[in-house]
Amino acid sequence: LLRHWIGLYRNELPAPVSSDYSKLVAVQVDPAPAMSRDDAIEISIEKNRARVSIRWPGHQAQAFGSWLDAWLK
Repeated sequence: LLRHWIGLYRNELPAPVSSDYSKLVAVQVDPAPAMSRDDAIEISIEKNRARVSIRWPGHQAQAFGSWLDAWLK
């Protein structure tokens, strides 16, 4: 597909570049705050007659989601 596009556009001139849009602008991006080891997921759930309270490390949120999905089925 790429070779096809090259063949189609090989002889076309590139679009002119406007000097207004070609300047670089410095941007400062603040990183998202990292979760500390003390952050935790806490949940209390009840299924049938069983009641469970869980405290799971926040940095393992994906593993917790997988476990909870399997447990609730």
